[in-house]
Amino acid sequence: MANIHGLLDLGLGDYGLAMDRFQEALKEARRNGLAMAAGMVLDNIGLTRGALGDFELGLRDIRDAQRGGALASDSALAAFALCHEATLLRRQGNPSDATALYEAALATVDHGRDAYASLNCQANLLFTISLLGGDERKRLQRVSAMAGEAGLLFVDLKAQLYSAIANHLRGSSDSAVRGLTECLAEQFRLGHVHLIVQELGSRPDIACTALCSCVETRDIGVLLDALARHWRFSDVVRAIAAETPHLAPMAVQAATQHSSDDELQRVLDAVRGLRSGKLSDAVDSAYRQRELPGARLNDPLSDLTRREKQVLALMADGKRNDEMASELFISLPTVKTHVYHIYTKLGVTNRIKAVRLYNDSVGT
Repeated sequence: MANIHGLLDLGLGDYGLAMDRFQEALKEARRNGLAMAAGMVLDNIGLTRGALGDFELGLRDIRDAQRGGALASDSALAAFALCHEATLLRRQGNPSDATALYEAALATVDHGRDAYASLNCQANLLFTISLLGGDERKRLQRVSAMAGEAGLLFVDLKAQLYSAIANHLRGSSDSAVRGLTECLAEQFRLGHVHLIVQELGSRPDIACTALCSCVETRDIGVLLDALARHWRFSDVVRAIAAETPHLAPMAVQAATQHSSDDELQRVLDAVRGLRSGKLSDAVDSAYRQRELPGARLNDPLSDLTRREKQVLALMADGKRNDEMASELFISLPTVKTHVYHIYTKLGVTNRIKAVRLYNDSVGT
């Protein structure tokens, strides 16, 4: 039962909880002498380690699961273990070796006996060939259609996602956007979060394309919450900061909820230099909620001139524009110009927000 719960947690991208479940299941299987069950669970542990970025240890676990021989008696289990090993190699940046393993996995499966395992292997193999420069988009669409006709929605949508990524890699941006729009919403509805996290989280440019393809703000939030579970989410946030900086506050919020402390720190580094009131609030919230060490990375006052800081300090004291003009011996239009520049640099639209940023920065 713990293994089943672990698989559900893995599919939903809850990697910490999945690992706990799998470790519990492995102890139980070994305690009861269930070699095949232990092999299955160890394979799942390896896949989860890979999802957390520990490819070497993950590959070791998957290979140990195969080395025991218990999985070899079931062609589908053997094929899945080979596919998992290949997938970790591909995500580690070794598609050539991954291709050979996917081919070996496909050779062990009887399509008539297990269409799911066969089509899953085919989708993984065709996608990897695409990463190596081959054009397998049409064949991926055929796999998607065959899986859909057989009611195998996970493989159907996986092949669609792979095809969309392949379109993006080959410069077919419009086709990529259409493909992502068609498959992502359904994958989230069905709980296929892990696949989205791993395939988009490692491709920041495609992740940004996917975010831009979302029509509703809620959908953007759902996708960011998923991507924040990836061990390199900060790479995605760097792309967001460069291409769609208005999404940076939502990205920081997602990282605060789902990323590790180290990765959250890298996310905050990635948004350094951006200026907006919402982002400042999100960064402050990250430090408060996660109790991170150190001061805020973004000093909202760092871009202000000496005179603008003087004006802002007087604003915080409750001075009116005419009072500031008198105290600083400058004209009223000059004060208004300084106030305008302060609002622009701080990314705010009114005095209350500007003063709040000032108070937060000086610790009052």
